[in-house]
Amino acid sequence: MIEKNEVEINTMWDEFPEIKKELQRCKKFIIESIDIPNLAVKKEVLKLINVDAKFIRPALMITIGKMYNGGKELDDDFIKIAATLELLHMSTLIHDDIVDDSPKRRGVESLQSKMGKDVAVYAGDYMLSSVFSNVIEYGKKIENIRKITETVNEILSGELIQMDYRNSFSIREKDYYKIIRGKTAVMIALCCYEGAYMSGYKEYAKTAWEFGEYIGMAFQLKDDILDVTLEANKSKKPVNQDFKEGNFTLPVIEAMKVYKEELMEIKEKNIYNDEVNIKIRQILEKSGGILYSQKVSKEYSEKAISMLNGFEDSLFKKYLNQLVGKLLNRNN
Repeated sequence: MIEKNEVEINTMWDEFPEIKKELQRCKKFIIESIDIPNLAVKKEVLKLINVDAKFIRPALMITIGKMYNGGKELDDDFIKIAATLELLHMSTLIHDDIVDDSPKRRGVESLQSKMGKDVAVYAGDYMLSSVFSNVIEYGKKIENIRKITETVNEILSGELIQMDYRNSFSIREKDYYKIIRGKTAVMIALCCYEGAYMSGYKEYAKTAWEFGEYIGMAFQLKDDILDVTLEANKSKKPVNQDFKEGNFTLPVIEAMKVYKEELMEIKEKNIYNDEVNIKIRQILEKSGGILYSQKVSKEYSEKAISMLNGFEDSLFKKYLNQLVGKLLNRNN
């Protein structure tokens, strides 16, 4: 059995001791899986799991698994798949930073910025290859291995659709939903699905997926709203980063209906300072783009909560309810 061995976990899990214990096992396996032969690169990659890493995805999988199995301890294969899904998430973060030329990740210098894009590409690829090795070894059945690999394809498709619409003022609301479903929602849905499947309750896996997809859509909408509403001194990433990169999110898409020319002019100049950021914020506010996005996010949140209310009462249903609240009502 994978022992926790006092592995440090984000303090947000102190109020969920049963989940924290399993996350410690999960993190231990992640560290073991990052067996990169280049020690300097390995050190930088390990920072990703030690600097403000919250392990939301494996935590959702673990909480759902324990909700279905009555709170019993989860077997090693379950923990290894939970850890593997976090590895998958980490590999996408490394690749995202390369594509976006991001100087920072979680408040510290990104791998691509510190060691170069070539090193970051290989490190991300190495982690992705570890994901598939682990899935084959611990995924239990071919149907589940297929489910995970198909979801990886959906994640990559979402990223490619986003690239296709980069800097495009012809992007539609339905295009945006395809993008965030692929880049965020299906990953969270998969974690919830695996929570049911890997705990031996595969008959509930489809329901768990649907629940996770609603959470994922609301989560990404919230993230996109925060990107345009947070003050620079309260955020670990630059304000209006999505707009600067040409990734037009729902607040901007809605604002385009009235202020398309003004937004195009800002993008064409491509100069961003406090004055420009304030102007963008004002456009999104007076157009109703922010309010509309909050309304849509709330609708997805309510769908998730409605499904959650249908689950059998237990400590882990309570935990899941609290966790969903933390994810969807966060302010940073």
